[in-house]
Amino acid sequence: MQNDASEQFKLNIGHIVEIDSLPQSKVVGIDHYQMQAIDGQNHEWTSYTLVTGDAKNRWWITVSSELGLYAWQGISTIAEYEAAISGAGQLQKVTPMSGLARLKTEGDTAQTSNVCYLDVVRTPTGGLLSAEKFDGDKPFLFRAEPIKRDAIKVTHLQP
Repeated sequence: MQNDASEQFKLNIGHIVEIDSLPQSKVVGIDHYQMQAIDGQNHEWTSYTLVTGDAKNRWWITVSSELGLYAWQGISTIAEYEAAISGAGQLQKVTPMSGLARLKTEGDTAQTSNVCYLDVVRTPTGGLLSAEKFDGDKPFLFRAEPIKRDAIKVTHLQP
């Protein structure tokens, strides 16, 4: 279920990005995921790490030819994640993004390993919820909403 023509979307480290629902932010990292998912198929996508001007907030844009574009924000606690899961209604496993993944990274990165396990589910509203686990770390928890390419404004490149 692709939500946009994502194959034409590419950001570089240093780009300044604006989306209506999120603060203006700078691309500081790029992660390339390769996965043999729970459906047995190989899948790939790119995740861009963005930080706000004060560097206090991180969020992400993922680009997948299968799923399209999504804007991701972290969930602070397991209790908040469990509440989101239980309040979401009927969930559907997102098999192209669930399983064991290998990452190649550029720029700023928060992970401690180049291998992680992902469990991603789709909510009835089209959003996604994800738990991402790296070796030796607690899970990183996220929620995402689909975004349209024309809703993303890339203003300029900064050194």
